[in-house]
Amino acid sequence: MTDKYDKYESMDEIDKLKFLADVANMYYNLNMTQIDISKELCTTRFKVAKLLQDAKDMGVIEISIKQPIERNTELENKFKSIYSLKNALILDTKNIYEDEIMSSTCKLAAQYIDSIVTENSIIGITWGKTLFNTIRYIKPKLKLPITAVQVLGSATKNNFHLDSPELVKEMANIYGGTCKVLFSPLYIENDYVRDGLLHEPVISNTLHIASKADIILTGISSKLISHYSTSWLDNEIDSKNFDEPSSQIVGSIFGRAFDENGFFIDNNTNRKVVGLNPFILSNAKHSICITSDLHKSDALLGALKGKLINTIIIDDLTASKILYLDKYK
Repeated sequence: MTDKYDKYESMDEIDKLKFLADVANMYYNLNMTQIDISKELCTTRFKVAKLLQDAKDMGVIEISIKQPIERNTELENKFKSIYSLKNALILDTKNIYEDEIMSSTCKLAAQYIDSIVTENSIIGITWGKTLFNTIRYIKPKLKLPITAVQVLGSATKNNFHLDSPELVKEMANIYGGTCKVLFSPLYIENDYVRDGLLHEPVISNTLHIASKADIILTGISSKLISHYSTSWLDNEIDSKNFDEPSSQIVGSIFGRAFDENGFFIDNNTNRKVVGLNPFILSNAKHSICITSDLHKSDALLGALKGKLINTIIIDDLTASKILYLDKYK
């Protein structure tokens, strides 16, 4: 019988790729040994090994190694106990390079989100780089009829890919569900215009659905004026416009500035928000804050003290700094 390896040598590039794909399928999917394949092709085991190497070199075979994401359960238990959290997922960074901490935290968050999503879940989403990266790492086990909904007006100015409308659409696409977009900016200066907009059926209907969300996903800003934030507020409104001294502000969440104890600042700007009441967002079944940034430790500590979220997904470096600040402030 003819050695099929010899025919492979004379094939054009397209036929070679198809032939290599067949060999790779036999080895990786059909669990045939190299000896079994050599008999099938009437060739030698050495030549089969060469074909498999060619398949790797030519991109027919792509090997992906998934390192398990390790968690620091001691810190998780401590956070759940101290701050009465529903859940705490804390990334163990000891075997992770510094520039991989953020992506690993987002991957951890993506796995957790998929584990709690159920049929007909309503998932409320804010905005930001962290949520953008988290959502793109979600690999659903099942397609489910979820609803992804925008819970606050659109916040980002320079990158619409990071803003709520795009993120709710992406979440819906991932699960094969539907999305509801809130057709409004996050802040509206004119009280009359804002109140009128909130009574528009298309807006009020979206907010009604958002109020039923069982999962809320949010990031957090370290302070009102922040190089790390994508919020329109953080980039456009100077702290001098606030009624209260800016020194009281440690962070912002759900589009609103808060102090070190997690109390929302009573000022005009916080009252300009278009979206759900922050206490509705805080009291969702899963109100999840995801971040991996030491600069946000002060803000996250305030949010924890004020019970503005009930689940955190962070790295152990940020977690340790939060505990340090809580002890010595």
